Amino acid sequence: MLAKLMVQMWLANSEDVQKIMLKLAKKAYFFINFQATSVVIPTFLNLVLPGNQTYKKTLPLHTEFFVNEDEYFYNILTGHLVCLFLYGAMTGAMNNLQCAVIGYSICVIRGLQYYLKDINIKYSRMILIDEEHANLWVYDQLKKVISLHQTLIE
Repeated sequence: MLAKLMVQMWLANSEDVQKIMLKLAKKAYFFINFQATSVVIPTFLNLVLPGNQTYKKTLPLHTEFFVNEDEYFYNILTGHLVCLFLYGAMTGAMNNLQCAVIGYSICVIRGLQYYLKDINIKYSRMILIDEEHANLWVYDQLKKVISLHQTLIE
């Protein structure tokens, strides 16, 4: 229900406005990620790595590196590797999700296309025998196609 409302609100805007909104969202996404990473990663690594023994105050990631370069080098290297792994995993997951949704939609549309062609062939044969029965049959079949199409849209 919420997704339907969001799609309706998104489609209410023109394509130019959508492009502007996506550019702003992209800038905000990168800004928030880069700002949050320098605070979240050291906090997470304090629990995992034995570098900071106080567990009381966590400095931003690059500040810790300048405080004691030898002690924090491997912690920061591990932090960057964790960031790269999470970024790759999230990017891969989003790509797979988008490909799956697009592939599913294309398959269902092709299935509906085949189904409509099959209905047309059968209808052209049935109309020669009994026109009234053929019209009722086509009406029922088209109701099924429309319900499948509505399911796809939802």
